Amino acid sequence: LSPESGRGFAVALGSFDGIHAGHVALITRAVSAARERGLCSAVWTFHDDASQLPGKTGTRVITTLKEKLGLIASLGVDYALLEDFSRVRDYSPERFVNELLKEKANVKAAVCGFNFRFGKMGLGDSDTLRELMGDDGCIIVPPVYRDGRLVSSTAIRLFISAGEMDKAADMLGRPFFIDFP
Repeated sequence: LSPESGRGFAVALGSFDGIHAGHVALITRAVSAARERGLCSAVWTFHDDASQLPGKTGTRVITTLKEKLGLIASLGVDYALLEDFSRVRDYSPERFVNELLKEKANVKAAVCGFNFRFGKMGLGDSDTLRELMGDDGCIIVPPVYRDGRLVSSTAIRLFISAGEMDKAADMLGRPFFIDFP
């Protein structure tokens, strides 16, 4: 990290598979919070495959790490903080916030979705994050809907599997693509 990052971060938290319309709302909120507060913007995510996350066994990724980072950068984010899920999977919510976010990364504002889960076995949620970060240190982004449906990576995967690319694209906020090396 550069010397400018010493002033602290506004960080969007999540796995962000797909960088769909809901993720864009969350990430752009972190970027605007950083600008409002004189902080650096960042996304804290995992470099692991989404199928390695709890409850995601056999899940196909919507975006590769390379694609994900490109989409995140296009939203004006200053930094991507990539974590090894297996390294932190057993952290309690308190340890995750205090040791990683506050002490290690100097996070001043944590931005998460309404359905955010974190810590060992997903014991922490958005309310837990607010309790640990304080009201000024936590921003919870409400759900995003398209045609009355909650935007989610699961729904996008189902649309892609069913060949309903127009519905997947609507939730993604862009056409679905596969980037071959």
